Amino acid sequence: MNRVDKTYKYEFWWEKISRYATLPAILISSLLVSIINISSLLPFVYFLVVSIFLYAIIFKKVHAEVILLYGLYSLITIILYLVQYATLPEYYGFSGGLGIGTDDCRHFVASANQLTKFYPENCYAHLQYGIPNYSNFLNLFTPFKITHVFDVVFVNVIASVFLPIFTREVYREFLNNTGYFYAFIFAAICPFIVSNSLVLVRDGLTATLLIGSVYFILKNKYVFLIISLVLLFYIRIASGAMAMLIITFFGLYVYHKHKSDKYTSPVLLIVILIVSSISVLIALPFVYDYMVSKHLVDSLFREEFLLGYFIEGGSGRESSALVKMMTLPAFLRIPLSTVFFLVLPLFSPSDIIREGIFIPRSFLMSFIFPLLFLFYIKVFINSLIYSVRNLEKKVILLFIIYLLSILILSQMSLQPRHKTMVMPLFYIIAASGMVYKDKLGQQISTVLLVLFIVGQLFLIAVL
Repeated sequence: MNRVDKTYKYEFWWEKISRYATLPAILISSLLVSIINISSLLPFVYFLVVSIFLYAIIFKKVHAEVILLYGLYSLITIILYLVQYATLPEYYGFSGGLGIGTDDCRHFVASANQLTKFYPENCYAHLQYGIPNYSNFLNLFTPFKITHVFDVVFVNVIASVFLPIFTREVYREFLNNTGYFYAFIFAAICPFIVSNSLVLVRDGLTATLLIGSVYFILKNKYVFLIISLVLLFYIRIASGAMAMLIITFFGLYVYHKHKSDKYTSPVLLIVILIVSSISVLIALPFVYDYMVSKHLVDSLFREEFLLGYFIEGGSGRESSALVKMMTLPAFLRIPLSTVFFLVLPLFSPSDIIREGIFIPRSFLMSFIFPLLFLFYIKVFINSLIYSVRNLEKKVILLFIIYLLSILILSQMSLQPRHKTMVMPLFYIIAASGMVYKDKLGQQISTVLLVLFIVGQLFLIAVL
């Protein structure tokens, strides 16, 4: 069976699953919501209707997949809530405090209209600096009184619903081959994306807005594009700035796509992008050092994260290879941190249980995802090798955009969850590796995969 036949077979089964599994998924999720907090059933239904409405106005049709995905992601959200409630009851279903959880309880406290419970002290930390924009967004987007996490968390479920759909459609529009369904599957089942999208943090939402912006510019839907970029800038300024950079690249592609070949050449565009990328890589270390010398940047590298995430357990700051890497000169530090960010999160089973507490997000990010990543990275490398050998310019362009994004992210923050924003781009390249195959590419990608595993084991050992 060839790739075309397999893709259509997967689509056929997705149609059947969407038809028969949608109602059970919605009924089970709504039942669980009702049992846990009956007043949250109305927000659950409301955001389901919003999902269907958005799907209809963006794609000019209605498909059962949007309802099925809403039901499935809602079910995962409820499971995460129940597990976290069982392991950390004092956080009432949120992920926990420093070294264990993330900022979800802080965003809830900041967005809630009325607090019916007293949460641990760290959940109020943001309030001394004002209400975060993401918390304001949650409050504005929710037309109900927010007293329970289920009154608002389904905003993030909407974002999760559209992320794999946009990823599939960008692949279909940009690469125009049969790998689009692989891109959809990779993005839909990614444990890394799920763990950072179905709790009250903004990473999944920014990822959806970014890949949605790419889809909108490719399809000339400029009103949706402007709305997405405005929301990105409002929710996180740095994410909006990065999105503008990425959209600029795709905008150049769209511009050249509609020009005559007599006046422009795709090869010339690739050369310009490569030269620009190299220029940024060369200039960034010196720009950074200048900014530090002028006290324009005091904490670009997040040392509290390094200490809290990697160096717990008494190993000490001085003995950490990562911290030593951060003390290197800029021309070494920046490329090394970029490579390090490319392979995050590391396979780290010890992170699953901390202080005797099971952490479901760490189970997804530090155990399940790194195992799946071994497969993803192999097809990713295979796609790059094939594309370079056969001058698949669009895949090469995607890789340049992805690499620049990782470089920027690695200098802004070393928190693994911030990588969520650009994971759809990674999965588009990886999905193309399921289509673009040759014997040499398979062999080289296998060798590089072995080296990648050895590198992971080395990092685990030294960190």
